[in-house]
Amino acid sequence: APAPAPAPPIVRSLKRTLVDARRRVVDALLDTMADVHEDAGRRVASARALHTLGMSSQAQCAQLAAYSSTAEATTRKIGGWGVGYAVEACEVFFGGLRRVWWDVEAAEGTPHSMDAGVGASSKVPGEVTGTGKNKAVVAAAMGIEAGSG
Repeated sequence: APAPAPAPPIVRSLKRTLVDARRRVVDALLDTMADVHEDAGRRVASARALHTLGMSSQAQCAQLAAYSSTAEATTRKIGGWGVGYAVEACEVFFGGLRRVWWDVEAAEGTPHSMDAGVGASSKVPGEVTGTGKNKAVVAAAMGIEAGSG
């Protein structure tokens, strides 16, 4: 049997747009769940919305546990470096909330990850924000390369 013809560019573009829109929604919900300053009602509502989007409670717990361990490790690594480093570590931590979703997409072989790569969105996975020395030190502590952002 012949291989199926590739989707037209407009269809691939539409798929990428839909995946990016879904990713932004999931990112916002995960941010709400991980934010200790949010009230319990909003965190529960976020968990329910993620469940509606197909993310099981176990998957949510696993992601939040991964974020927690990342934050703890980062905090230990930069503990004596001062407030500027701590702020950038928080940026890395919350960036990690988003990276997990991109990693799941890549592992599942979604059309977006196969077609355009996980870096097709406006925020590149693994990118560290900030400037100067702080950016490089935090990136080194996290074991990732500092992005140009």
